[in-house]
Amino acid sequence: MSFTTKVLLVVLILVFGVAGAFLFDRSPPFVLLEGKTIPAVLTPGKPYQFSWLRQPESPRECTGTVFWRIEDSEGAIRAVAPEPSLFALDNSDKTRRVVGRERILSSSVPPGPIILYPSIEFVCNWMHYLWPIYREFPPVHSTVGGSSG
Repeated sequence: MSFTTKVLLVVLILVFGVAGAFLFDRSPPFVLLEGKTIPAVLTPGKPYQFSWLRQPESPRECTGTVFWRIEDSEGAIRAVAPEPSLFALDNSDKTRRVVGRERILSSSVPPGPIILYPSIEFVCNWMHYLWPIYREFPPVHSTVGGSSG
């Protein structure tokens, strides 16, 4: 085996080794343990937020995209437009409550119990653009009150 072949082989092993390590890095930067809505009773057409109890998994910052599905009192499932995650915060403490961005509840959601299903795709390194870390988190139970009318 020539010197050039040996060097090429070493370079390929290093490149694929690093890429493999990044690819198989699948632990999320944190886990959402439980959530609640603010306010507790939501009003169609009015803003609301989520408050989350969060358990960090690792001390790293990652970008991400949040996806939501809403199941209303009539059993209809609604998808909410994906949005950038606001949870890429300092993970220095062990457990913390964080509040997400304000959003508006669709005026077409009927009154009654509602379940919100969150999921996040994390991108913590360049390989995750090809295969993001996907996690579903516990559903959030809330109530939709009367219209804002």
